[in-house]
Amino acid sequence: MRSVAPVRCVFLLLLAALVQGCSSAPDWVAIPPGETPGEIFFTGSGSDTDGDTAKAEEAAENSLIVSVTRYLGVRITSESTVEARATLTEYEERITELIRQESAAYVSDLKIVDKHIVKNRSGTVVVHLLGAYDRAALSAEKERLAELFAERIEAVAGPEREGDRYTESGNLYLAAVSYLASATAALAGDIDNAQIVVDRVLRKAAAAVSRMAVRKLSWPQSAAVGREMPQGFSVAVSGPSGGISEVLFDITWRETKPGGRAGLSSITARTGQDGVVVFDHPAPGTAGDAVVVFSLSFASQLQPLKLAAGKEDELVRGFEQTAAEKTLEFRFRVLSDSMRHPTAVYFVDILDDGSMRTDSDTGAGLYRALAEAGFPLVPFTGDRRL
Repeated sequence: MRSVAPVRCVFLLLLAALVQGCSSAPDWVAIPPGETPGEIFFTGSGSDTDGDTAKAEEAAENSLIVSVTRYLGVRITSESTVEARATLTEYEERITELIRQESAAYVSDLKIVDKHIVKNRSGTVVVHLLGAYDRAALSAEKERLAELFAERIEAVAGPEREGDRYTESGNLYLAAVSYLASATAALAGDIDNAQIVVDRVLRKAAAAVSRMAVRKLSWPQSAAVGREMPQGFSVAVSGPSGGISEVLFDITWRETKPGGRAGLSSITARTGQDGVVVFDHPAPGTAGDAVVVFSLSFASQLQPLKLAAGKEDELVRGFEQTAAEKTLEFRFRVLSDSMRHPTAVYFVDILDDGSMRTDSDTGAGLYRALAEAGFPLVPFTGDRRL
């Protein structure tokens, strides 16, 4: 019996301490108070096994913040954007700061109305917080955050729906443009399932472009240096529903720049209601073979998409390849007017010592080049002496 009595005493003391601890806790620790016409109450609790009250209080603050944001009803779904989540984070940080300024009676629209700290014999400390938030202010915050999330999600879903409508109406080009905008918004917003959205809409964009028929209508077979082109270069774009309007093309060609140097020039042109675009080539400045290239224009959509992606994306490359397959090249020859006038040409190589050599391959090469350019050549049989 002597060995049992001390144990029983210790047990009774611990039980008394626990009963005393439970009885001293305010009612709101177990049952949060109800709402009032002017305020809504929230509770939070946190603990630290090392007995650090500051850490336990910080955990209680975080718990209280979770209670407030849960009330806001703004679900952080897989389609919530970084901007929306950042706004909510900023809001949480602001609330945390308000909670820590508990010495003030009212700080903004939130106040701490009570705090309860419990320390047990194991060294663990538990902190309970009771906060009250102004009802009108919290309702306004709830509406603002809900609108923000809806706007950001719509920035992704809206262009995709628009692309679907364009697809149904037959404008496959504008459908692809809308799908690319949706992909960019998904990556720029950094939503959790961004890659899933990007994959889906890029496949839709590639499918839309692949269904477009791009064909040559008319173009000149030849032209003369310095003279107006006999006709323009025309391209037709169509889909299952007929001609596609508003299709943008990047058109490039080589021309003589100021100073006599050749370089590439380009313009952007769009198809009309009939799905046809015509390019009027400026008067050529040099003779020889020439080419005009028509490429579907998606640069204004692909550039921000690539920046948002931040890395090379396989589906982006796949879309670019699909669009490149619709590129058209028009080849023609520019002839010189000098071929209409009798011209004598004598080829001679001058060596380093000043002597002339007439039996080299230079003349034959130039002769062949002139013949390929369309010059009618007649061998000279007169006196070749200089």
